[in-house]
Amino acid sequence: MKEKRWSLALVIVAVVVIASAIITFVYHDSPGSLYVRSVSDGSGGAITAWQNDNGTYVQRIDSEGKLLWKKGGIQINNISNTLDPSGPPKTQFTITADGAGGAIITWADTSNIPDDRDDPAYYDPVPVYSQRISPDGDFLWSENTATGITRRTTIIFPQVIPDGTGGAIFTWNDFQTISKSLTDDFLRIQKLSPAGEPLWGDNGILLVSSSPFHAVTPEEEASGVKGTYTRAKPTYDGKQEIISDSSGGVIVFWTIDTESGSTVYGQRVDHEGNTTWADNIMVASVYNQYLTYKAVSDDNGGALVVVTDSGTRKIKARHITGDGDTSWQYETTGYHAECPSGIISNPGGGAFLYWGESEPVSGNPMEVQISISIQKLDGEGNALWQQIHFNILTKGSRYNLDIAADGAGGIIAATRIFEYNTSHEGRVYLQKRDAQGDFSFPVTPFPNELKYQGSPIVISNSSGGAIIIAAVGKGALQGDMVYAQSIDANGDLVWEENIRIDR
Repeated sequence: MKEKRWSLALVIVAVVVIASAIITFVYHDSPGSLYVRSVSDGSGGAITAWQNDNGTYVQRIDSEGKLLWKKGGIQINNISNTLDPSGPPKTQFTITADGAGGAIITWADTSNIPDDRDDPAYYDPVPVYSQRISPDGDFLWSENTATGITRRTTIIFPQVIPDGTGGAIFTWNDFQTISKSLTDDFLRIQKLSPAGEPLWGDNGILLVSSSPFHAVTPEEEASGVKGTYTRAKPTYDGKQEIISDSSGGVIVFWTIDTESGSTVYGQRVDHEGNTTWADNIMVASVYNQYLTYKAVSDDNGGALVVVTDSGTRKIKARHITGDGDTSWQYETTGYHAECPSGIISNPGGGAFLYWGESEPVSGNPMEVQISISIQKLDGEGNALWQQIHFNILTKGSRYNLDIAADGAGGIIAATRIFEYNTSHEGRVYLQKRDAQGDFSFPVTPFPNELKYQGSPIVISNSSGGAIIIAAVGKGALQGDMVYAQSIDANGDLVWEENIRIDR
């Protein structure tokens, strides 16, 4: 059976789905005029990257709040962030710890791509580059190290993880444009040495290919297939995610579209680029097209995966061993599709699962009450906390959320809570839940006069405390400064003053 394309009904559905994706992105991130990401430096400090109108910058802050690199940060590129307030930034970037005290920054370069949607070149592949920066702030890779491509019209971005030696492994959709945003999709994976040299061939390893689009034949048109192009299902849809296998290789996940829904598959690739599982494993399957998933390493060669199905409002967590077997599953209901969800590993074994619920399930946003739920699972997938509602918001409230394991069996959560009727205004609150699930130290890390405190980032110090980083601002609609603060295991602020790191 063939996939139908470009019927009026499908166009309407596509518009709704794209709009929903944009709304969800803004709902989750609300980056303001600064797009900020941060990772641990492995020594109790953090390396933070941000993007403004002049380009992308990076700065390192130590455990005492001292800025270690050039004042104002080290400029990685001069690609400006032309933020669309109704959608994701046109320029994207990520930052990943390199495992040796430095970081790898990856970005898309749209500088040579036209903004005119009527220009066919608008849909050309956007080149993606990476740079590794040392703990001392030195560039370690040659300028503009190519690490894949991405699409101009999507928020799907190439994935990168450290290989444990200072190098990195990348995955991306090496698509080929058929017509505008219609593409054939090819999942590729590449490993770079600590010096930035490709180790798995010039073009990487081709792991999965979609079924090719072809022009609709007269026979297909007579049978009811609409539009100009079509392709057979099941097929790879261009989405992918990778995690470390703790041995210099990766576990790769991707989504396959079927006639009835979506399925997530996985495969392990060792440090030499060889697939190690005899067959691709099926992680989850749903009978609709609204499946999303996130994965983290279990630090023992396997993976912890959470799958959300907004069609049935279920969220499922699975542990997949290094051999590709599912050792346990955990399922909950009540998931709200517009709320952040995910999973993080617990260094002592097991995981923390978080998601949002709403009451009622749908309706006027001003009348919907959101609750933030977090559950601790042991190494066998058993729930250890009885009371799972981490926070219950007032009606009409929404939130951003980031959590990190505190290194002692508990978590530290940074939440930005704001009201629908006050646009983007909100404030960051920190809470801790100890190994038994008990609450402690609700605290606001940034000054009250700063009205905007965008999506918070929690960097654990592995000793019960954390560094909190966020885009903040004096106005209610955007963050135009990057601030950091540290808390100890008791919830006390460590630094006498908040540290501004973007100047």
